Amino acid sequence: MRRFRRLAARFTFGFFLVVLLSALGTALSALLFIYNEVNRQTWEHVFNGQRATLALIEARHGQLANLVLLASERPTLRTLIEKDDAASLNRYLLEFREQSDVDFLLVCDGGTWLAGDTYPQFCAARNQTVNNSGGSIALLATHVSGMAGTREPLALVAGVWIDDTFMRGLALETGYEQSLLAPDKALLVSSLSPQASTLIREPVRVPRALRDTEFVTVDLSDTRRRYYASQAPLIDAAGQPLAYSEVALPVNNLLNANYRSLLVMVGSAGLFTLIGVLVGWGLSRTLTRPIARLTWAAVRLSQGDLSEPIPVIEDPDEINTLARVLEESRVNISRSLSSLSQARQWSEGLMQSIVEGVVTFDTGGQITFFNRGAEQITGFSAAEVLHLPLEQVFRLRQGGEQMFADLIPPRDSMRLIEVLTRSGRPVRLAVTGARMQPPRGQDTQVALVFRDVTEEETVRELRAHFLATITHEFRTPLSALNASIELLHDEADTLSPDELRELTGSISLGTLNLQNLINNLLESTSVEAGRFTIRKSRVDMAEIVHEAVRVMGPLLRRRGQRVDISITEGLPALEADPVRLTQVFVNLLSNASKYGPADAGIRIEVVAQDEQVQVDVIDHGPGVAPEDMQHLFKPFTRVGKGDEAQHGIGLGLSVVKAIVGEHDGTVSCERPAEGGCCFRVCLPLGEGE
Repeated sequence: MRRFRRLAARFTFGFFLVVLLSALGTALSALLFIYNEVNRQTWEHVFNGQRATLALIEARHGQLANLVLLASERPTLRTLIEKDDAASLNRYLLEFREQSDVDFLLVCDGGTWLAGDTYPQFCAARNQTVNNSGGSIALLATHVSGMAGTREPLALVAGVWIDDTFMRGLALETGYEQSLLAPDKALLVSSLSPQASTLIREPVRVPRALRDTEFVTVDLSDTRRRYYASQAPLIDAAGQPLAYSEVALPVNNLLNANYRSLLVMVGSAGLFTLIGVLVGWGLSRTLTRPIARLTWAAVRLSQGDLSEPIPVIEDPDEINTLARVLEESRVNISRSLSSLSQARQWSEGLMQSIVEGVVTFDTGGQITFFNRGAEQITGFSAAEVLHLPLEQVFRLRQGGEQMFADLIPPRDSMRLIEVLTRSGRPVRLAVTGARMQPPRGQDTQVALVFRDVTEEETVRELRAHFLATITHEFRTPLSALNASIELLHDEADTLSPDELRELTGSISLGTLNLQNLINNLLESTSVEAGRFTIRKSRVDMAEIVHEAVRVMGPLLRRRGQRVDISITEGLPALEADPVRLTQVFVNLLSNASKYGPADAGIRIEVVAQDEQVQVDVIDHGPGVAPEDMQHLFKPFTRVGKGDEAQHGIGLGLSVVKAIVGEHDGTVSCERPAEGGCCFRVCLPLGEGE
């Protein structure tokens, strides 16, 4: 009993039962195989019978063809035809038909009956093996021969009727029942007559090797006799089925024997199966109960539930050992998972905390890791880019046939690559790459570390542009000043008062441009360094505006521009820095003069409303395009072309924005309906005003 408690002993006994049941199953399979094999051979027998029938029909047609050929070559027939003696020709054909095994014999002149048996419909049936004449099928043979003179080619036609006598003859020769069916499968003649009128035909599936032929089962409803039958078409000259030849083999005895054998074997197999099920059920109960407990424990393990211990099972010994091993494995896995989880959380936290973007992809170019830094730089989330091709996420700004993967730098090197973010914004990435060596059995992956250096590169480019521009901006007015001063120094005694005024005006204008440039540079540097401060006092806005117009007088007179000033009466005083505020309107007037047409007017409107003073500087220039509005007040930004004779480095409006912002005011740009450009400065009134 102790040995029987072992799982091996129980499985041995169970295996014995399985073998017993397998033997019964094998016997049943053998019976089914024998049934199928006998059935297949029966269908092959029917198929061979069909081939034999067609061969006999073909042989009979060959005999007819030879007979017609022999008859057409007889000199007597040709002589009678040439003499055009119809009576003698008919007697000759009748005597020849009676001596031959044919049902009719006739001569046709072209498509017209000439002599012999009166079946003129067969004169048009040249090259046809069979023909239907009023519901009767005839087997035909035709020979066409030419005659001298103008007569049409003559045809000698011989044939036999495919009737009950013909079909019974075929049945005796082949050993199969023979039937002839119309194209719509209606019965024409049969060797089963008169029982053939009760035939019931049904299509049937046959072995694959025989599926090129149409097979049916044929039942005699009054005698309950069954036949296996094969149907083959008899084709006319046009290739269409004129009739179907059906060969039938009785199979009642075969089917009855198969049914009896099948019932006996199924009954025996069912009995033994029932016994096996009962015995197996009793044994499986003792085996599956402890295994079921371990199964549920394994399911919990697979679902990640490592909290509950594996149940202890005493019997059988093998399952007891398995339960103890599983418990030890559960404990070890729990410890390992805890350690791995901590390590993974630490590594993932480290990777996600890195500001730079980190991306890994496999040899197929599909992304396998995407950290938070990469999300912030590209605008894509990790969930939507995992397993996507690298090229769909990192789209090159230049486009073309070059791919992002082609620009990845080699190991221990860095490369700048311009790509488009998800929103279409171009960014410049500093990319470094490294090939990761994976554990055995895993694909090699490539890791990319990149950071957005767009702003750094822009600042570097702006710095270079600024140095080049500021050099040009200082050199040009200084050269003009130097030339004017030398001319004044050398030719002062010979110059007229008008020429002297023009030279001094040029010197004053150059000095004004340099002063504005230096003031804007100093203010921009102060803003950038965080040392920008204002010193407020009570000021009159009308005085500030007139002072700005006075300062810009030389430039305005040089370009023939006039300034129309409109100031509301009783304008309250402001708490502001007069020097910085004057610089605001000097810069705005400078822009209005540069971008406005020469000999045109500039309008300044000052009004007080809603506890603030609003100053509008309006020119008649081309205005600012809508797409340039958002960049208008950024440093080193110049929009439009303006007067190319004027100079600027794009700092004026950024200084205006900084000064107005320090006064808690706002500055904006609008496009008036009549055209041009309107810069609006709004400054709050002081307390108590």
